[in-house]
Amino acid sequence: MRPHGGRIAALRHPRSHPTHADEGTCTFVLPASSWLASPAPVLYGGAIAMLADGALSCAVMTINSAGSSFAPLDLKVNYLRPVLPDGGLLTARATLVHRGRSMAVATAEITNEDGKRVALASSSNMLLPGRPWSDLAGDRELPPPT
Repeated sequence: MRPHGGRIAALRHPRSHPTHADEGTCTFVLPASSWLASPAPVLYGGAIAMLADGALSCAVMTINSAGSSFAPLDLKVNYLRPVLPDGGLLTARATLVHRGRSMAVATAEITNEDGKRVALASSSNMLLPGRPWSDLAGDRELPPPT
């Protein structure tokens, strides 16, 4: 991963983290903890979307050249089964499926600890060659996660 990953809040979530990254691919994990659950009790869809977005963004970062950035255009998540807050590890595996001059598209499969697919996700991103992250964010630093 490129060094600018430390400035992106979702990538600094205390329990969500990358376990593998290679050109055009990235894997993130997140424990299905009770503090991410609704009263139902199942994990909120937003927690699963955050995990997917981390992996999808990371996959795009792996093909981003130095001094360039990207901007997400959309995020789509199809929820396939409920996720219980049992502490099991959720895994999001993202793959870049298209890279053009101005846009990149990635897809991800999110599985539970038993390997069952719980969601599918995709994201389109506008590539911004020659526009470094510092131009977009300025010198602002993110506060540490709480």
